[in-house]
Amino acid sequence: MSTNLKISDFQIQKMMSGLVTEGSEIVESFSRAVWSLITEPGDTFAAALIASLGAKSALESEINRIPTKKYLGLLQDAGFEDKSGHRFKKLDAVLADARERWQPRLKLANVESMLSAARLAKAKIIVPDCSVWPEQLGDLKLGVPHCLWIRGNLVSLTQSTKSIALVGARQATSYGEWVTTEIVSAAQAEEIAVISGGAYGIDAYAHRSALALKIPTIAIMAGGVDRLYPSGNSELLGRVISNCAVISEQAPGSNPTKWRFLQRNRLIAALSSATVVVEAGKRSGAINTAHHATELHRPLGVVPGPISSAASAGCHNLIRENPEALLTSAQDAIALVTGSWIPDEFEDQPIGPLETRALDAMSRSQIQESDIATKAGLTVRELIIALGRLQLLGLVAQGERGWRKLT
Repeated sequence: MSTNLKISDFQIQKMMSGLVTEGSEIVESFSRAVWSLITEPGDTFAAALIASLGAKSALESEINRIPTKKYLGLLQDAGFEDKSGHRFKKLDAVLADARERWQPRLKLANVESMLSAARLAKAKIIVPDCSVWPEQLGDLKLGVPHCLWIRGNLVSLTQSTKSIALVGARQATSYGEWVTTEIVSAAQAEEIAVISGGAYGIDAYAHRSALALKIPTIAIMAGGVDRLYPSGNSELLGRVISNCAVISEQAPGSNPTKWRFLQRNRLIAALSSATVVVEAGKRSGAINTAHHATELHRPLGVVPGPISSAASAGCHNLIRENPEALLTSAQDAIALVTGSWIPDEFEDQPIGPLETRALDAMSRSQIQESDIATKAGLTVRELIIALGRLQLLGLVAQGERGWRKLT
Protein backbone atom coordinates (compact mmCIF):
# COMPACT_ATOMS: atom_id res chain seq x y z
CA MET A 1 0.00 0.00 0.00
CA SER A 2 1.21 3.46 -0.81
CA THR A 3 2.18 5.61 2.18
CA ASN A 4 0.34 8.52 0.54
CA LEU A 5 -2.39 8.20 3.16
CA LYS A 6 -0.01 9.60 5.76
CA ILE A 7 -1.60 13.03 5.67
CA SER A 8 -1.64 15.87 8.17
CA ASP A 9 -4.59 17.02 10.25
CA PHE A 10 -4.65 20.20 8.14
CA GLN A 11 -5.02 18.15 4.96
CA ILE A 12 -7.75 16.11 6.60
CA GLN A 13 -9.67 19.27 7.50
CA LYS A 14 -9.48 20.40 3.90
CA MET A 15 -10.58 17.01 2.55
CA MET A 16 -13.53 16.84 4.94
CA SER A 17 -14.76 20.36 4.29
CA GLY A 18 -18.54 20.46 4.03
CA LEU A 19 -18.98 16.79 4.98
CA VAL A 20 -18.80 16.94 8.77
CA THR A 21 -21.81 17.76 10.93
CA GLU A 22 -21.61 20.68 13.33
CA GLY A 23 -19.89 19.91 16.61
CA SER A 24 -18.10 16.78 15.35
CA GLU A 25 -14.35 16.35 15.63
CA ILE A 26 -13.01 16.39 12.07
CA VAL A 27 -10.13 13.91 12.42
CA GLU A 28 -12.40 11.46 14.26
CA SER A 29 -14.99 11.79 11.48
CA PHE A 30 -12.31 11.24 8.83
CA SER A 31 -11.00 8.16 10.60
CA ARG A 32 -14.44 6.61 10.87
CA ALA A 33 -15.16 7.48 7.24
CA VAL A 34 -12.06 5.52 6.19
CA TRP A 35 -13.10 2.60 8.38
CA SER A 36 -16.47 2.58 6.60
CA LEU A 37 -14.52 2.28 3.36
CA ILE A 38 -12.07 -0.49 4.23
CA THR A 39 -14.39 -2.78 6.23
CA GLU A 40 -17.55 -4.67 5.45
CA PRO A 41 -20.62 -3.82 7.55
CA GLY A 42 -20.90 -5.72 10.80
CA ASP A 43 -17.11 -6.17 11.15
CA THR A 44 -17.08 -6.75 14.91
CA PHE A 45 -13.30 -7.06 15.07
CA ALA A 46 -12.81 -3.60 13.56
CA ALA A 47 -15.41 -2.26 15.99
CA ALA A 48 -13.52 -3.81 18.90
CA LEU A 49 -10.27 -2.18 17.75
CA ILE A 50 -11.97 1.20 17.47
CA ALA A 51 -13.61 0.78 20.88
CA SER A 52 -10.25 -0.06 22.43
CA LEU A 53 -7.83 2.28 20.64
CA GLY A 54 -10.12 4.93 19.17
CA ALA A 55 -10.84 5.31 15.46
CA LYS A 56 -7.84 7.57 14.83
CA SER A 57 -5.23 5.43 16.60
CA ALA A 58 -6.59 2.22 15.10
CA LEU A 59 -6.45 3.76 11.62
CA GLU A 60 -2.92 5.09 12.16
CA SER A 61 -1.85 1.58 13.12
CA GLU A 62 -3.13 0.37 9.77
CA ILE A 63 -1.66 3.23 7.77
CA ASN A 64 1.75 2.75 9.38
CA ARG A 65 1.42 -1.04 9.13
CA ILE A 66 2.92 -1.48 12.55
CA PRO A 67 4.19 -4.99 13.33
CA THR A 68 1.61 -7.39 14.68
CA LYS A 69 3.53 -7.82 17.94
CA LYS A 70 3.47 -4.05 18.59
CA TYR A 71 -0.20 -3.91 17.61
CA LEU A 72 -1.02 -6.66 20.11
CA GLY A 73 0.87 -4.73 22.78
CA LEU A 74 -1.23 -1.63 22.14
CA LEU A 75 -4.39 -3.68 22.36
CA GLN A 76 -3.29 -5.36 25.56
CA ASP A 77 -2.44 -2.00 27.14
CA ALA A 78 -5.86 -0.67 26.12
CA GLY A 79 -7.63 -3.65 27.71
CA PHE A 80 -8.90 -4.89 24.37
CA GLU A 81 -11.86 -7.24 24.50
CA ASP A 82 -15.09 -8.06 22.77
CA LYS A 83 -17.54 -5.83 24.64
CA SER A 84 -20.24 -8.46 24.32
CA GLY A 85 -18.30 -10.45 26.90
CA HIS A 86 -16.16 -12.88 24.86
CA ARG A 87 -12.51 -12.30 24.16
CA PHE A 88 -11.38 -12.97 20.61
CA LYS A 89 -9.36 -16.18 20.55
CA LYS A 90 -6.05 -16.44 18.68
CA LEU A 91 -5.90 -12.66 18.46
CA ASP A 92 -2.70 -12.63 16.42
CA ALA A 93 -4.27 -14.78 13.68
CA VAL A 94 -7.52 -12.80 13.73
CA LEU A 95 -5.57 -9.55 13.43
CA ALA A 96 -3.46 -10.86 10.54
CA ASP A 97 -6.53 -12.01 8.61
CA ALA A 98 -8.34 -8.71 9.23
CA ARG A 99 -5.41 -6.64 8.01
CA GLU A 100 -5.22 -8.78 4.89
CA ARG A 101 -8.86 -7.83 4.17
CA TRP A 102 -8.47 -4.13 4.97
CA GLN A 103 -5.11 -3.19 3.49
CA PRO A 104 -5.97 -3.54 -0.24
CA ARG A 105 -8.72 -0.93 0.19
CA LEU A 106 -6.57 1.47 2.21
CA LYS A 107 -5.36 3.73 -0.59
CA LEU A 108 -5.44 7.51 -0.88
CA ALA A 109 -7.17 7.31 -4.27
CA ASN A 110 -10.00 5.26 -2.72
CA VAL A 111 -10.41 7.75 0.12
CA GLU A 112 -10.45 10.71 -2.27
CA SER A 113 -12.99 8.95 -4.47
CA MET A 114 -15.22 8.28 -1.45
CA LEU A 115 -15.12 11.88 -0.25
CA SER A 116 -15.70 13.18 -3.77
CA ALA A 117 -18.76 10.95 -4.18
CA ALA A 118 -20.07 12.15 -0.82
CA ARG A 119 -19.60 15.78 -1.77
CA LEU A 120 -21.31 15.36 -5.15
CA ALA A 121 -24.26 13.67 -3.41
CA LYS A 122 -24.38 16.44 -0.78
CA ALA A 123 -24.00 13.81 1.91
CA LYS A 124 -22.75 14.32 5.42
CA ILE A 125 -21.11 11.96 7.88
CA ILE A 126 -22.58 11.26 11.33
CA VAL A 127 -20.39 9.76 14.06
CA PRO A 128 -21.24 8.64 17.62
CA ASP A 129 -20.25 11.97 19.20
CA CYS A 130 -22.80 13.87 17.07
CA SER A 131 -25.89 15.19 18.84
CA VAL A 132 -28.12 13.54 16.22
CA TRP A 133 -26.49 10.11 16.45
CA PRO A 134 -29.25 7.52 17.13
CA GLU A 135 -28.41 6.18 20.58
CA GLN A 136 -30.54 3.07 19.99
CA LEU A 137 -27.84 1.79 17.61
CA GLY A 138 -25.76 1.08 20.71
CA ASP A 139 -27.85 -2.06 21.20
CA LEU A 140 -25.89 -3.56 18.31
CA LYS A 141 -22.80 -3.55 20.56
CA LEU A 142 -19.84 -4.48 18.35
CA GLY A 143 -22.20 -4.56 15.38
CA VAL A 144 -22.67 -0.80 15.64
CA PRO A 145 -21.73 1.05 12.43
CA HIS A 146 -18.49 3.02 12.45
CA CYS A 147 -20.44 6.01 11.12
CA LEU A 148 -23.54 6.89 9.16
CA TRP A 149 -23.66 8.69 5.84
CA ILE A 150 -26.81 10.75 5.37
CA ARG A 151 -28.54 12.65 2.59
CA GLY A 152 -31.41 14.83 3.72
CA ASN A 153 -32.51 16.29 7.02
CA LEU A 154 -30.20 15.54 9.96
CA VAL A 155 -33.03 16.07 12.44
CA SER A 156 -34.76 13.04 10.90
CA LEU A 157 -32.43 10.79 12.88
CA THR A 158 -33.70 12.18 16.17
CA GLN A 159 -37.26 11.40 15.04
CA SER A 160 -36.37 7.72 14.73
CA THR A 161 -36.57 7.26 18.50
CA LYS A 162 -40.31 6.70 18.03
CA SER A 163 -40.56 4.76 14.81
CA ILE A 164 -41.84 1.63 13.15
CA ALA A 165 -40.02 -0.47 10.56
CA LEU A 166 -42.29 -1.80 7.84
CA VAL A 167 -40.67 -4.49 5.71
CA GLY A 168 -41.82 -7.18 3.35
CA ALA A 169 -41.98 -8.74 -0.06
CA ARG A 170 -40.67 -7.00 -3.14
CA GLN A 171 -43.46 -8.67 -5.11
CA ALA A 172 -46.14 -7.23 -2.88
CA THR A 173 -49.79 -8.07 -3.41
CA SER A 174 -52.68 -5.61 -3.28
CA TYR A 175 -53.44 -7.03 0.17
CA GLY A 176 -49.92 -6.21 1.40
CA GLU A 177 -50.10 -2.73 -0.08
CA TRP A 178 -53.44 -2.10 1.64
CA VAL A 179 -52.14 -3.31 5.02
CA THR A 180 -49.05 -1.12 4.69
CA THR A 181 -51.16 1.94 3.96
CA GLU A 182 -53.40 1.20 6.94
CA ILE A 183 -50.46 0.89 9.33
CA VAL A 184 -48.83 4.11 8.06
CA SER A 185 -52.15 5.93 8.45
CA ALA A 186 -52.35 4.71 12.04
CA ALA A 187 -48.74 5.82 12.60
CA GLN A 188 -49.62 9.35 11.53
CA ALA A 189 -52.10 9.73 14.39
CA GLU A 190 -49.37 8.81 16.92
CA GLU A 191 -46.63 10.86 15.18
CA ILE A 192 -44.57 7.74 14.56
CA ALA A 193 -41.82 7.79 11.93
CA VAL A 194 -41.64 5.07 9.27
CA ILE A 195 -38.40 3.24 8.50
CA SER A 196 -37.74 0.82 5.65
CA GLY A 197 -35.17 -0.22 3.08
CA GLY A 198 -36.22 1.66 -0.04
CA ALA A 199 -36.82 -1.54 -2.04
CA TYR A 200 -39.69 -2.36 -4.36
CA GLY A 201 -42.95 -3.65 -2.91
CA ILE A 202 -43.76 -3.16 0.77
CA ASP A 203 -40.74 -0.88 1.39
CA ALA A 204 -41.77 1.48 -1.40
CA TYR A 205 -45.40 1.56 -0.26
CA ALA A 206 -44.28 2.35 3.29
CA HIS A 207 -42.17 5.32 2.14
CA ARG A 208 -44.75 6.50 -0.38
CA SER A 209 -47.58 6.40 2.16
CA ALA A 210 -45.50 8.24 4.75
CA LEU A 211 -44.65 10.97 2.25
CA ALA A 212 -48.30 11.31 1.27
CA LEU A 213 -49.30 11.71 4.91
CA LYS A 214 -46.34 14.02 5.62
CA ILE A 215 -44.79 11.96 8.41
CA PRO A 216 -41.02 11.33 8.71
CA THR A 217 -39.66 8.37 6.77
CA ILE A 218 -36.08 7.10 6.60
CA ALA A 219 -34.71 4.75 3.93
CA ILE A 220 -31.63 2.70 4.79
CA MET A 221 -29.43 1.73 1.85
CA ALA A 222 -27.28 -1.39 1.43
CA GLY A 223 -24.80 0.55 -0.70
CA GLY A 224 -23.53 4.12 -0.68
CA VAL A 225 -26.04 6.94 -0.31
CA ASP A 226 -24.88 8.28 -3.67
CA ARG A 227 -26.13 5.11 -5.38
CA LEU A 228 -29.85 5.00 -4.77
CA TYR A 229 -30.99 1.41 -5.11
CA PRO A 230 -33.03 0.06 -6.75
CA SER A 231 -32.69 2.53 -9.60
CA GLY A 232 -36.40 2.15 -10.35
CA ASN A 233 -37.10 3.83 -7.00
CA SER A 234 -34.73 6.76 -7.60
CA GLU A 235 -37.56 9.27 -7.89
CA LEU A 236 -39.18 7.99 -4.70
CA LEU A 237 -35.89 7.96 -2.80
CA GLY A 238 -35.19 11.48 -4.07
CA ARG A 239 -38.46 12.57 -2.45
CA VAL A 240 -37.42 10.81 0.77
CA ILE A 241 -34.18 12.83 0.72
CA SER A 242 -36.06 16.09 0.11
CA ASN A 243 -38.49 15.47 2.95
CA CYS A 244 -36.55 13.31 5.39
CA ALA A 245 -33.41 11.21 4.95
CA VAL A 246 -31.64 8.35 3.22
CA ILE A 247 -28.80 6.82 5.26
CA SER A 248 -26.15 4.12 4.99
CA GLU A 249 -23.18 2.82 6.92
CA GLN A 250 -21.44 2.04 3.63
CA ALA A 251 -18.96 4.53 2.23
CA PRO A 252 -20.23 6.59 -0.72
CA GLY A 253 -19.34 4.84 -3.95
CA SER A 254 -20.04 1.38 -2.52
CA ASN A 255 -22.25 -1.02 -4.43
CA PRO A 256 -24.99 -3.02 -2.68
CA THR A 257 -24.24 -6.73 -2.30
CA LYS A 258 -26.14 -9.65 -0.79
CA TRP A 259 -24.06 -9.49 2.39
CA ARG A 260 -24.59 -5.76 2.69
CA PHE A 261 -28.35 -6.19 2.31
CA LEU A 262 -28.38 -8.72 5.15
CA GLN A 263 -26.31 -6.42 7.35
CA ARG A 264 -28.41 -3.40 6.37
CA ASN A 265 -31.39 -5.23 7.85
CA ARG A 266 -29.84 -5.12 11.33
CA LEU A 267 -29.81 -1.31 11.09
CA ILE A 268 -33.49 -1.26 10.13
CA ALA A 269 -34.29 -3.35 13.21
CA ALA A 270 -31.99 -1.43 15.55
CA LEU A 271 -33.06 2.04 14.45
CA SER A 272 -36.76 1.27 14.89
CA SER A 273 -38.85 1.04 18.03
CA ALA A 274 -40.61 -2.00 16.56
CA THR A 275 -40.48 -4.08 13.37
CA VAL A 276 -43.52 -5.27 11.43
CA VAL A 277 -43.31 -7.82 8.63
CA VAL A 278 -46.28 -7.14 6.34
CA GLU A 279 -45.70 -9.77 3.66
CA ALA A 280 -42.81 -12.16 3.20
CA GLY A 281 -42.12 -15.26 1.16
CA LYS A 282 -40.24 -18.15 2.71
CA ARG A 283 -36.87 -16.72 1.62
CA SER A 284 -37.66 -13.03 1.94
CA GLY A 285 -35.02 -10.68 3.33
CA ALA A 286 -37.73 -9.41 5.66
CA ILE A 287 -37.37 -12.67 7.61
CA ASN A 288 -33.76 -11.69 8.26
CA THR A 289 -34.89 -8.29 9.55
CA ALA A 290 -37.38 -9.99 11.87
CA HIS A 291 -34.65 -12.20 13.31
CA HIS A 292 -32.45 -9.15 13.93
CA ALA A 293 -35.34 -7.48 15.77
CA THR A 294 -35.80 -10.56 17.95
CA GLU A 295 -32.08 -10.70 18.76
CA LEU A 296 -32.18 -7.03 19.76
CA HIS A 297 -35.27 -7.63 21.93
CA ARG A 298 -37.24 -5.19 19.80
CA PRO A 299 -41.01 -5.76 19.53
CA LEU A 300 -41.86 -7.82 16.46
CA GLY A 301 -45.21 -7.91 14.71
CA VAL A 302 -46.21 -10.14 11.80
CA VAL A 303 -49.24 -9.72 9.56
CA PRO A 304 -50.94 -12.97 8.53
CA GLY A 305 -52.12 -13.36 4.94
CA PRO A 306 -54.32 -15.68 2.93
CA ILE A 307 -53.25 -19.28 3.43
CA SER A 308 -53.03 -19.65 -0.35
CA SER A 309 -50.62 -16.70 -0.75
CA ALA A 310 -46.94 -17.52 -1.29
CA ALA A 311 -46.24 -13.87 -0.43
CA SER A 312 -47.32 -14.59 3.16
CA ALA A 313 -45.70 -18.02 3.60
CA GLY A 314 -42.73 -16.48 5.41
CA CYS A 315 -45.06 -14.52 7.68
CA HIS A 316 -46.87 -17.71 8.66
CA ASN A 317 -43.57 -19.39 9.48
CA LEU A 318 -42.64 -16.43 11.68
CA ILE A 319 -45.98 -16.64 13.46
CA ARG A 320 -45.39 -20.33 14.17
CA GLU A 321 -42.04 -19.39 15.72
CA ASN A 322 -43.47 -16.36 17.55
CA PRO A 323 -47.23 -16.79 18.07
CA GLU A 324 -47.30 -13.65 20.19
CA ALA A 325 -46.19 -11.61 17.15
CA LEU A 326 -49.48 -12.13 15.30
CA LEU A 327 -51.11 -8.81 14.38
CA THR A 328 -54.79 -8.52 13.56
CA SER A 329 -55.10 -4.78 12.94
CA ALA A 330 -53.11 -1.64 12.18
CA GLN A 331 -53.66 -0.53 15.76
CA ASP A 332 -51.90 -3.69 16.94
CA ALA A 333 -48.82 -2.57 14.99
CA ILE A 334 -48.89 0.90 16.53
CA ALA A 335 -49.32 -0.59 20.00
CA LEU A 336 -45.93 -2.31 19.55
CA VAL A 337 -44.33 1.12 19.32
CA THR A 338 -46.31 2.81 22.08
CA GLY A 339 -45.82 -0.08 24.51
CA SER A 340 -49.51 -0.87 24.87
CA TRP A 341 -49.34 -4.16 22.97
CA ILE A 342 -51.09 -7.11 24.61
CA PRO A 343 -50.74 -10.21 22.41
CA ASP A 344 -53.53 -12.71 22.06
CA GLU A 345 -52.82 -15.87 24.00
CA PHE A 346 -54.04 -18.37 21.44
CA GLU A 347 -52.54 -21.30 23.27
CA ASP A 348 -54.89 -20.69 26.22
CA GLN A 349 -58.00 -20.41 24.07
CA PRO A 350 -60.03 -23.48 23.00
CA ILE A 351 -60.42 -23.91 19.28
CA GLY A 352 -63.84 -23.14 17.88
CA PRO A 353 -66.42 -25.49 16.34
CA LEU A 354 -65.24 -24.94 12.75
CA GLU A 355 -61.66 -25.77 13.69
CA THR A 356 -62.74 -28.79 15.73
CA ARG A 357 -64.76 -30.24 12.85
CA ALA A 358 -61.96 -29.63 10.35
CA LEU A 359 -59.42 -31.22 12.66
CA ASP A 360 -61.65 -34.25 13.26
CA ALA A 361 -61.85 -34.81 9.50
CA MET A 362 -58.05 -34.90 9.15
CA SER A 363 -55.27 -37.34 9.94
CA ARG A 364 -51.48 -37.38 9.68
CA SER A 365 -51.87 -38.30 6.00
CA GLN A 366 -52.43 -35.49 3.51
CA ILE A 367 -56.02 -34.89 2.44
CA GLN A 368 -57.50 -32.53 -0.14
CA GLU A 369 -59.51 -29.49 1.00
CA SER A 370 -62.63 -30.71 -0.81
CA ASP A 371 -62.47 -34.02 1.05
CA ILE A 372 -62.00 -32.26 4.39
CA ALA A 373 -65.02 -30.06 3.69
CA THR A 374 -67.16 -33.06 2.78
CA LYS A 375 -66.15 -35.10 5.84
CA ALA A 376 -66.54 -32.14 8.19
CA GLY A 377 -69.75 -30.84 6.64
CA LEU A 378 -68.27 -27.38 6.09
CA THR A 379 -68.57 -24.87 3.28
CA VAL A 380 -65.41 -23.90 1.42
CA ARG A 381 -65.43 -20.50 3.14
CA GLU A 382 -65.83 -22.06 6.60
CA LEU A 383 -63.02 -24.50 5.88
CA ILE A 384 -60.62 -21.76 4.77
CA ILE A 385 -61.26 -19.86 8.00
CA ALA A 386 -60.76 -23.02 10.07
CA LEU A 387 -57.56 -24.10 8.29
CA GLY A 388 -56.09 -20.59 8.59
CA ARG A 389 -56.53 -20.56 12.36
CA LEU A 390 -55.33 -24.16 12.76
CA GLN A 391 -52.23 -23.38 10.70
CA LEU A 392 -51.41 -20.32 12.83
CA LEU A 393 -51.74 -22.48 15.93
CA GLY A 394 -49.32 -24.99 14.46
CA LEU A 395 -51.88 -27.80 14.46
CA VAL A 396 -51.97 -28.46 10.71
CA ALA A 397 -49.63 -28.09 7.76
CA GLN A 398 -50.13 -27.84 4.02
CA GLY A 399 -48.21 -30.15 1.71
CA GLU A 400 -48.09 -30.76 -2.02
CA ARG A 401 -51.06 -33.14 -1.92
CA GLY A 402 -53.21 -31.41 0.67
CA TRP A 403 -53.43 -30.83 4.42
CA ARG A 404 -52.38 -33.00 7.34
CA LYS A 405 -52.74 -32.94 11.10
CA LEU A 406 -49.55 -32.21 13.08
CA THR A 407 -50.73 -33.20 16.55
